Amino acid sequence: MAIVALMGLIGLGIVLFLWRFPLSVARKLLSPSAKQPEESASPDLWLAMGCSILGLWLITLHVPNMVTLIAFGYLADYAAAAWVPDIVGLTLGLWLAFGGRGFRGLFWLARNAGYRQPPADRAD
Repeated sequence: MAIVALMGLIGLGIVLFLWRFPLSVARKLLSPSAKQPEESASPDLWLAMGCSILGLWLITLHVPNMVTLIAFGYLADYAAAAWVPDIVGLTLGLWLAFGGRGFRGLFWLARNAGYRQPPADRAD
């Protein structure tokens, strides 16, 4: 019991020290070259990353459902309509994760209402 209390006090002391002196600890840990400002990312890059993350989320949401339907679909009489939401979600997720250029074009078309062209594609 004394060891648990001692470890708790040591942990609390570390937390309070880092809470009170975060900049001094950060200055000691970071190298001086880390202070250089990074160039900001373009909106296209942010959109592509967001599409990829949304696509991965949809994939991780619908793959377990598909596995469940495949594993237990033979035991129970699932209607074909049970597959439709997962197939659509998985297809949309794959499209967003691995082919977000089409979505980016649709986004720019909707945003600019056809007045301006979307920026030229960069090597992603």
